[in-house]
Amino acid sequence: MAFIKLKILAITTESLKKRLFSKADLPELNQLSKNSDGYKVTIKTIMKKQLPFDFLLDYLPANIVIRPAIGMYYIYWERKIVLMFRKVTKNAQHNGLWIATKREHHTSLKAELPAITDFVFEKGATFDSAWLQLKDDHDDFERASIRICELISHRDIRIGKETPKAAELTR
Repeated sequence: MAFIKLKILAITTESLKKRLFSKADLPELNQLSKNSDGYKVTIKTIMKKQLPFDFLLDYLPANIVIRPAIGMYYIYWERKIVLMFRKVTKNAQHNGLWIATKREHHTSLKAELPAITDFVFEKGATFDSAWLQLKDDHDDFERASIRICELISHRDIRIGKETPKAAELTR
């Protein structure tokens, strides 16, 4: 039985190495994570900077795909974009998790996790978007972000947006 588990881990790790980031002249980062069955796997990724909120990888499925963008990391899973991780100095009020969802799910998600908010881009101006935000400076950030990742891992239909790019990256 142990041999089968190790073989599954090796396949998972190899597939993650190939799919997380494009091949670029960037430093390598070794990340320890847990797949959806709870087995520890080492994920070797290539990135410019360390992934913010990397502790959340322990609560997300092992076969997520992470793509870097300017100041953000897009998180894809099962044909959907599910999250964005953001941690930069410019416009720090937007740092935290961005949660891909639909407007129809905002009320129930905010009721379950009161730390989640709508986007406020300028003082008092709410941005009408399907995205929700969990600010990294919120007192309940760690607990709420872990719960969001658990909802994703349990395939909660309220989180995630299917896109052609997500489908291509996660096939």
